[in-house]
Amino acid sequence: MSATHSERPRLAALCDEEVARALPALPDWRVVTLGPCGSSGSDASGAPARQGLQRSWRFASFPEAMAFLQTLVEPLEALNHHPRIESNWRELTLTFTTWDAGQRLTALDMEAALAVEALYLSSASRSTNST
Repeated sequence: MSATHSERPRLAALCDEEVARALPALPDWRVVTLGPCGSSGSDASGAPARQGLQRSWRFASFPEAMAFLQTLVEPLEALNHHPRIESNWRELTLTFTTWDAGQRLTALDMEAALAVEALYLSSASRSTNST
C-alpha cells in the first residue's frame, strides 16, 4: 500500500514522548516490545525496539468474545489497519503496530485503539471483566 501525502503523518513512528502523551486516553492499553513477526518478545539486534499497543479482555464466553471481535471488522477495515489477534477461549488480545514504520507505534495505531475502545465501551459486553 502506498501512502498518500495526507496519510504520511499517521504512518510516521511516534517518539517515546508522543506515545506517553497518547496513552492517558487509552488507560487499559499497554506498550509492548515485539519480537520476530510481531509476536511479543525481545529483540537483541540493536535496531530500535519494535513496539505494539496491546489490550486484553476476558469475556463471559467464547461466543461473546467472538461477537465483540466481529464488531471490529468494519471500523478497522475502514481505517485499513488490522491488529494481531490472539484468542484463548474467552480471552481476546489485540496488538496494533505499524509495519510500514518499522513495527513502531504511529498515530494510526492510537486511532485504531481508540476506535476499538469506543466499540468495547458501547458494546453489550462491557459488563464483563477486563484484564
